[in-house]
Amino acid sequence: MALKGFVVAVLAVLVWGRLASSQALTLSDCAANCTSDITSRFSACKFGVQCFCTDPRLLDLGKQCWESNCTVREALTAENVTSISCNFPDRNRGPASSAVTFTSMAVALCLVSTRIVAMSPNFRLLWGWDDVIVGFATILMIGNAICNPVSRHYGYGRDTWRLPFEHTKTVEMIFYIGGVLYAVGVASTKVAFLVFYIKLFPSTTFRWVAFPLLVATLLHGLTFTFLFIFQCSPISYAWTQWDGTGQGKCLNFDLGAVMHAITNIVLDLLIFGLPIWQLWSLSLSRKKKVQVLSMFCVGFFVTLVSVLRLWSMTSLGDTWNPTWDFVPFGYWSDLELNVGIACICMPSLRVVLRRYFPTLGLASTHHDRSASRPGAGPDMMSAAAATTTAAGARSGTVTTLTQSSFAKASLNLKSIRLSTRQVKGDDASDQVELCDYNTVVEPK
Repeated sequence: MALKGFVVAVLAVLVWGRLASSQALTLSDCAANCTSDITSRFSACKFGVQCFCTDPRLLDLGKQCWESNCTVREALTAENVTSISCNFPDRNRGPASSAVTFTSMAVALCLVSTRIVAMSPNFRLLWGWDDVIVGFATILMIGNAICNPVSRHYGYGRDTWRLPFEHTKTVEMIFYIGGVLYAVGVASTKVAFLVFYIKLFPSTTFRWVAFPLLVATLLHGLTFTFLFIFQCSPISYAWTQWDGTGQGKCLNFDLGAVMHAITNIVLDLLIFGLPIWQLWSLSLSRKKKVQVLSMFCVGFFVTLVSVLRLWSMTSLGDTWNPTWDFVPFGYWSDLELNVGIACICMPSLRVVLRRYFPTLGLASTHHDRSASRPGAGPDMMSAAAATTTAAGARSGTVTTLTQSSFAKASLNLKSIRLSTRQVKGDDASDQVELCDYNTVVEPK
């Protein structure tokens, strides 16, 4: 009996607290006047906000009146009172946003781990600046992902009128921090791609194109990161202006976000399209070209995500429901960053798969073969080009070593061991790549 009495007492306290909380939510004079005016003009209902429960058209008119004539907090309180009175569902996009963010991050981290494995003593690849930049971008990606559950704790993904006002301000602040991490992370990923390309292709012509694009990418990232950080004066006004009670001034965030998204897409197209013509001109078999080009073309998926992110901005504007409306913009941003990091690590995945899963039948390249030798790195993909040519005869043995790439890469040739092989075929121009060679090179 004592236990039963205790349970009843606890339930009574909870019910009383719920009622007290609901009773504390009252319409302001402005919202009450709007409600009375709308219901009297467009319906015969005399029950205040409950008139909005079964008439969506009437509810939209009420919202328009609240937003046009009342303060942000008064309008949000009116929407909350209406939602509770009508027993509207408490919507939540938070789980969906977390699923997108953490699933894509898990894929990216798996591919980053293959990059680390490829740098192990078993492969003896040399660390480069692109690896350092990818590591930095990965740290930013993890920090950006952490913002998701923290902001969800304060109501990110739910309707703003369902939240305490201070929680909305906290969500806005976390969203601001995540935006800075996103801007720096995406710029870093683009720079890592270009540094990797420059290391991979020693061609002077290619570098004349790649270096200016690298400078443009750096300036683009620095400019928009600076503008995002200092978009408001004071900086805190970026997350306190949402309800109109703060003091400060801001740049046009919507215009800046759209400009950043458009220029991002242009840079993506240039960066991911840059290696295609270079790869197509290499002396690779059709199978190798298809495999390598397919790997690089996956990067265009990042461009597609950037387009979807730009499209999601159309629902923002001067929204009064940021914790709900910003969710698509947020998860497309997370996906763009995470997929970009995954793409830059795909070449390492291919090298690791060839080593540990040879039955997959992935074609080898000079990069794969030279990667396991000390002193040889991705630079040797073009430099170590040794071929045998059956020229002017249907069979024979002719060994040819092209050294033009060595000169372009400014390398000193120290020693080369070539294994020739007999070539027989019907075509006098048949070329067979020598697989059994060993090169040791040192920079000048």
